[in-house]
Amino acid sequence: MVPAVYRDILDHDVIRRNRAREPEKLESAATHMISSVPGHVTFNAVKRALAGRESLDSVERSSRHLEDPFLLFFLRTHTFSSSGRERLP
Repeated sequence: MVPAVYRDILDHDVIRRNRAREPEKLESAATHMISSVPGHVTFNAVKRALAGRESLDSVERSSRHLEDPFLLFFLRTHTFSSSGRERLP
């Protein structure tokens, strides 16, 4: 059962505010990310879990939409390599 607060935030603050064209994909990405908390989540892992129904850019965009209403937040992995830091969003 999905809590009403989660459903309201997802519907009003994420889907409507960002005018999502395919809300079911955004919802499935959000559900996967939230079910992975407090573990390590990568965009590639979310893409694989969704069986390739979303592109990597779409998963990354979904994550930014979920950060706006403070539903989730993401931490960057630390790296000492300069090339690795350039690839981080």
